[in-house]
Amino acid sequence: MKSPVLIPLHRAPGGEMIAFERIERTEEEVRNSVHRHEYAEIFVFASGSGTHMIDLQLHRIAPPCVHIVRAGQVHQLVRSGDMEGLVIEFTPEALGDAVRRADAETLFAAMARKPGLELDAQRLDVLLDLGRMLEAEIKDGGQIQVLANYLGIALAKCMRWWTERLPDEGATDAMQTDLIDRFRALVDVRFLEYDQIRDYADKLHVTPGHLTDVVRKRLGTTPSALIDERLLLEAKRLLLHGDQSVKEVGFGVGMNDPAYFARWFKKLEGCTPVEYRGSVRERFKA
Repeated sequence: MKSPVLIPLHRAPGGEMIAFERIERTEEEVRNSVHRHEYAEIFVFASGSGTHMIDLQLHRIAPPCVHIVRAGQVHQLVRSGDMEGLVIEFTPEALGDAVRRADAETLFAAMARKPGLELDAQRLDVLLDLGRMLEAEIKDGGQIQVLANYLGIALAKCMRWWTERLPDEGATDAMQTDLIDRFRALVDVRFLEYDQIRDYADKLHVTPGHLTDVVRKRLGTTPSALIDERLLLEAKRLLLHGDQSVKEVGFGVGMNDPAYFARWFKKLEGCTPVEYRGSVRERFKA
């Protein structure tokens, strides 16, 4: 019996916590395969054009800009031969202290909803300079503290630029937005482990009632609906990119009853898993 093909998972480059790669000109278009990573990536696109599929959403690349792909997200980059830029790859451990990790998770959660961050020429130069310094340090032996500092600056700059795009908010609204971003980030990594709102509230150091109230007020939905949204995304990833049976996909998102999985999927998506697989593979020619 043929073993099911899972979405390819790329490990940390050379086992390193932080790595650097240049996007250089080629003679023709470059089409990467669909895959996911156990590490995060910051793409800095300086020139060229292309598309970036991230979790079933197709984004046009309009340089100069930044795209961030979180660990675990499924993506595919198709780029023109004249594209130039850089990629910084890093594991969660590379972020070091808790404050830097929290800031990064907030940025990741925000940009997961809209991956592109537009840059002007000055901001592009800042990131390219940081990339050159990071590349030089890696070639010189790669002292992790130095690399982590360059990475932290790049993330902090992106976070500030992202925040500047948002409309002015009062202090209370800003705190609520931060809680939602941290909740989304936690759901993204714990959705198969936690199935109770209390589990998430405990980790966020708030009460389940407060978390529910904030999500309702800011998003008009519930924490449970956001958890279902994340489970649905994972199921859709597997239906498009894997060759597991529908039953195995259900098992993969923690639902051991195939009939329940089919009902749950149809309630949220409006079609059965089988119907979805057929339509989405036709759309993406998978």
